[in-house]
Amino acid sequence: MNKVALFNLITKNIYKDKREHLGASTVIFLVLFILISSLWLSNSIKSDIQSEINAQSDFIVQRFIGGTKAQTPMRWIEKIDSIKGIISVQPRIYGTYLIKGIDQDSYFDIVGIDLFDDENPLVKKVVKGVDLKRFFKRDSMILSNALSRFLKDRHYDSYYNFITPSGNIKRVYFAKVLDKDSFIWDKRVAFIDGDLAREILGIADDKCTDIAVSIANSAEKSNILSKLKSLFFDAKITTKDEIQKAYQNFYDFKSSIFLLLFLLSTTAFVLILYQRYDSALSKASQEVAIYRMVGWSIKDIIKLKLFESLVLAVIIFALSFIASYIYLYIFGAPLLSDIFLGEKNYFFTPHFSLSVDAKTLITVFIIFIIPYIASIIVPIWRVASRDIKEVLR
Repeated sequence: MNKVALFNLITKNIYKDKREHLGASTVIFLVLFILISSLWLSNSIKSDIQSEINAQSDFIVQRFIGGTKAQTPMRWIEKIDSIKGIISVQPRIYGTYLIKGIDQDSYFDIVGIDLFDDENPLVKKVVKGVDLKRFFKRDSMILSNALSRFLKDRHYDSYYNFITPSGNIKRVYFAKVLDKDSFIWDKRVAFIDGDLAREILGIADDKCTDIAVSIANSAEKSNILSKLKSLFFDAKITTKDEIQKAYQNFYDFKSSIFLLLFLLSTTAFVLILYQRYDSALSKASQEVAIYRMVGWSIKDIIKLKLFESLVLAVIIFALSFIASYIYLYIFGAPLLSDIFLGEKNYFFTPHFSLSVDAKTLITVFIIFIIPYIASIIVPIWRVASRDIKEVLR
């Protein structure tokens, strides 16, 4: 049989048995959709977490008094910079701004930045496209997408009135709204010039929130850490490794949820294949007998059914793949993102970065396609290998 005739026969068989295929294919599609969406979501969260970790400095130095965070003295910078092996010492200005509400309080983060710091990748990303002359002509800030929506809901379309710790009102205008990037950075964040951020947060000129320290050689990390600890008795030193462990614990916990979904999906898939095997076995007798009577060999019958099941499997997997992409990266994975992130753990529409693990998807495809094809081919082979007279009885 030539390829065109084989393709036409496969198409006609699928169309003829469309009702039979529709039920099982729909359920298998839903199982694969949940499985692929969970895999994609898990990989996206892991990718965003790793990006966040890579952007961190090697050490964060912060002052603690009596177990409570305190403003870190700027004079510490000179002492830290005197340690050999350190390539960057940057004071950081940031804090949380409280908005009093009738029913409940709300918060957003304020980050003070130096808009002329060309070496900082975050500043480059935030300042891109901003008219700096206009920015400094009046008090201005750059808003995250989530904060812009949050303030617009409260009728702040072009500015916001901050109340400083001294009780003064500081009107700050909106210079730019950042595009959606990843769910980690799409928080309620306002990027403000460092001096203005100090005034709003009540941070003294000779103080900062903490100090970010970067080193040249990671092999010297333990040595530099011990030197930092010996400099200040009231400082807490947080390493990048500690931040990584904290993020990894979060990811491992969420991965256990994915494992549960994977087991449930696999169980449902096995039950569907078992039902499909019984259905194929009962129907195969008559169909195989007809093919044998018109002169088809066992090899030709198995070849037909192999290609037929392969076409169906590829279509189901492709539709599941496309639907998962649309669900996750266009609609933000409603419901499923609540399971992974917790609906109260974020106050924005998640926008996950695209992260595809090709090996995992190929593995899922192989795990799916082999049992699926086997559930059709095995009963066909069992019937086709029997004597045709026995089959027709």
